[in-house]
Amino acid sequence: QLLASPGSLKQGQTLAEREAALARRIEKVLRELPKGASTCEKVAKTPRRLITTRGAHGQRLRRGLIEGAVIVFFTTGYEGKRFIYEKAHALGVRSVLIDSAGS
Repeated sequence: QLLASPGSLKQGQTLAEREAALARRIEKVLRELPKGASTCEKVAKTPRRLITTRGAHGQRLRRGLIEGAVIVFFTTGYEGKRFIYEKAHALGVRSVLIDSAGS
């Protein structure tokens, strides 16, 4: 029965082809995200498999998803955490810092 098979399987993609296809898919998802939508809506419309993708392409997608988001940081802590808030600002995130009752 093995000798009478109708044909062979098609050749799989190379690593470079898979990487290129993933990059195209992520760019397509980012382009199609609704402008002005909340971060929750953007995440809901994005396939979980893409959100959890490792590497530079996955990081690009996750950064695209949080761009323009508003994040509230409670108990902001000591001065050493400042780099976190600066990184959030660099990523296009608007931050609200609440440290005490009078903040």
